[in-house]
Amino acid sequence: MKRTILTATLLLVGISLLLNPLYLSPGNLDGEATEITYEVDVVETRTEASQALSLSESILSCGAQGERPCALERAVLEQGELEFDGTLTDDQTGDHDVHQRQNARYDVVQLDGEYYAPELNQTGETTVLTLREVSMMEALEHAAISSDEASDDVQTAVETGSVQLYDERVPEFEQALPIEHDGELYAVDGVRYDGTPDEDLILTRLGLFFAGVTAICFAWVRRGNTD
Repeated sequence: MKRTILTATLLLVGISLLLNPLYLSPGNLDGEATEITYEVDVVETRTEASQALSLSESILSCGAQGERPCALERAVLEQGELEFDGTLTDDQTGDHDVHQRQNARYDVVQLDGEYYAPELNQTGETTVLTLREVSMMEALEHAAISSDEASDDVQTAVETGSVQLYDERVPEFEQALPIEHDGELYAVDGVRYDGTPDEDLILTRLGLFFAGVTAICFAWVRRGNTD
C-alpha cells in the first residue's frame, strides 16, 4: 500500500513539474516575458538634438493654435513679458493659465521654430513671466535631468549604451527625457519590445522538465515492481 502511494505521488510530482510553464509564466500563459531594450547615445549633432527635443515630454511644442499653455507663452513672447500683481501662492490672482504654467511639466517651449526657457520671477507682490531664447543644444541641456537623480537603469544605459529589462519599463526613457551624464547629453536612440523568454527562466524550466521526467520514470519503474 505504501509503495502504491509513493508511486502515485512520484507520478503526480513528475506531471506537475512537466507542466511548469503554466505556473512560471511572468505575466502570460505562453511563458514569454516582454524583453525591453533601451538604447541610448550621446547627442552630438543638431539633427540628433532636434530629434531628442521633438520626442521629449518635457518640451512644449506650440504648433497648434488654441492650446492654453501655448496661448499664454505666445502672449509672453509677443509682449516681451507678462506682469501681474500678486503671487502664485495667492489664490486671488484668478489666472488659470498662470497657475497652469507653474504646474506644467515642460522645461522648454518651442515657438515658431525657436526654443525658449520659461522663467518666472516674483518680487514682493509682483510676478513676471518671461521667455529666454536659447539655442537648440541649450534647450536640450535645460530639459535634461542628471543621471545622479535618475534610476539605476538609466545610469546603466548611459554607461554601457543600453539596458535590457523584462516586463519592466524605465519612466525616464518612456518619456524620452534627455539625460546629462559626466558633462555629456544622452537621449534614447531606440527602444525594442520583444516577446523573448528570459534565459534564466528557460534554464529553470528545463531543469524542472528533466526532474519531472525523472520522477515519472521512477514512478513507472516502481509500478512495474509492484505488478
